[in-house]
Amino acid sequence: KVINYSMNETEVRKINDLYKQLDEKDLKLQSVENNLVTAQNTVNFLNSTVETFNEKFDKLTLAVDTLTKKCSAKK
Repeated sequence: KVINYSMNETEVRKINDLYKQLDEKDLKLQSVENNLVTAQNTVNFLNSTVETFNEKFDKLTLAVDTLTKKCSAKK
């Protein structure tokens, strides 16, 4: 048995609207994903910067301690 069914204009419009909504949601999800990637890259950069700062600060602290000991020893 073959059923011959043709959609009317309203049904076609509803389906097209649903596809349009799906496309919009997909674009929004892609945008959110891109923002998350950007945020992760920013966090990685900041972590790297903090690590570099800490290393330099540790070296500076060591240099100040060394100078303080040398100055104290001369007295």
